[in-house]
Amino acid sequence: MQKDKPLQNWATEAGAYNGARVHDFGEKDGQIQTLDYLIDATILIIFTASAQHAAVNFPQKDIMSYAPAVPLAGYQPASILKGEVGEQEYLKLLPPLEQAQEQLNLLYLLGSVYYTKLGYYEGNHFQNPPVKTALGKFKKNLDKIETEITRRNRVEPSYEYLLPSRIPQSINI
Repeated sequence: MQKDKPLQNWATEAGAYNGARVHDFGEKDGQIQTLDYLIDATILIIFTASAQHAAVNFPQKDIMSYAPAVPLAGYQPASILKGEVGEQEYLKLLPPLEQAQEQLNLLYLLGSVYYTKLGYYEGNHFQNPPVKTALGKFKKNLDKIETEITRRNRVEPSYEYLLPSRIPQSINI
């Protein structure tokens, strides 16, 4: 593995300032020395680009699209809130209607676009039998997880952002 040029080039690029900028990537001199490190790095990358991104990205639409509740900025200096502060002073901090509409549009786009589904690939993307077998097992596990989350959502407050069917393979946008 230490002599695998494409793998080591990838590791170098992952840690490079003009590459992926993943601080402290690699074990020794930015290179991958062990299979354990490669496995951990791969898991971290897949998790970050799929489940973690879904958990952070998709709730934005529901949580932040109402601009008066979560304005993306204050539209007057905070200094107007000194002394006796009334409703009009707070209203002046809110975005103009056009800006609030842009916020709604942006958050709708960020929280509504699902191009891919974790573990699913078009056509016969993987030809290698061991990969096909592992992918089939992965899909079955995702289906079990989805069934369990769906069951829990019937009795607990519903949380659908991390249903496997709603987690993209990677960052959508």
